Amino acid sequence: MTARRRDATRVLLLAAMLVVFLAPLAWTALASIGLLPDNSTRPPSWTGPATLEHFSEIGIAEPTFWQELATSTIAAACAATLAVAVSFFAAYGLARSSFRANRGVTQGFLVLASLPAMAYVIPLSDVLRRVHLLDTLAGVVLSEAAVTAPLAVFVLYGAIAQLSVQWEEAAVLDGAGLLQVVGRVILPLLTPTVAATAVVISSLGGDVGQSIIMGEVIRSRGLVTAVGTLDASGQLKPASCASACVFVFAGGKTRYGVEGSRLGVHRFTTRTAGIDPVADTQRVTGMVLSYLTKMGISASLVEAMSRTSDISWLGTPQAVTMNLITDPLRRP
Repeated sequence: MTARRRDATRVLLLAAMLVVFLAPLAWTALASIGLLPDNSTRPPSWTGPATLEHFSEIGIAEPTFWQELATSTIAAACAATLAVAVSFFAAYGLARSSFRANRGVTQGFLVLASLPAMAYVIPLSDVLRRVHLLDTLAGVVLSEAAVTAPLAVFVLYGAIAQLSVQWEEAAVLDGAGLLQVVGRVILPLLTPTVAATAVVISSLGGDVGQSIIMGEVIRSRGLVTAVGTLDASGQLKPASCASACVFVFAGGKTRYGVEGSRLGVHRFTTRTAGIDPVADTQRVTGMVLSYLTKMGISASLVEAMSRTSDISWLGTPQAVTMNLITDPLRRP
């Protein structure tokens, strides 16, 4: 009974928030078709016949509006398609390569994704000018695809690396070529990853600084996070995320708590010997606190970290209280 009341309360709160956020949009939509409130009547009513004349007037006031809207939509769709297509083959090559440093190369793509636009806007503009693509649709599409491709490679690499090679080997034994393997085996299994905006993570540690950078990139892209792994059928399975991995998870705009998955924390340490260990510890603590506050997570998470040098696994209620998990799921 208590669980039902809690769910009902949550639904009512979400409905109230939805009304608050949608009310201005509804008001604007009604005004756009000529329906305006009349406060002089009792009770207040709406005046004016519904009409679409205002939309036709947009083309008169701004003759190129509809053309600009169509151009922006086409550019965004083409850029997204191009970025996913190119990134897929890059991620597939890295995931199936025997090159030992492919993990480092993949992390390099994440660094590229985290670069601010001002770091490359001037050389990019110069390149587009030299190849005569400046202020052209093709130039805009190529630029947007190049900006989003590094993060797409990083996300797709993690998904492809989780897939069993046996599916591809079986297809090859049946006489399938590379394109057939990609089109009939890999892409169907990756459909949930390509269509979704979630980052599924599973790790027992890493570098604090790099994990915070990864979390910042995830938040800047508006992605959501969940702890788990994807099996060959694309189903989400429970997994563990501990130590620095928690900071990557914290970057999600929404942080899902998958049933059976675990979040673990412990006292962080520095691997490099500094001149002043106390100062190094204070610097890292300040960086972590600032990052968690920015992500909307309670400082009590740092207190939980400081209690033990061994991994302490957080319960879902505890993680929800800290706002580390924002949306607990009952099943994967």
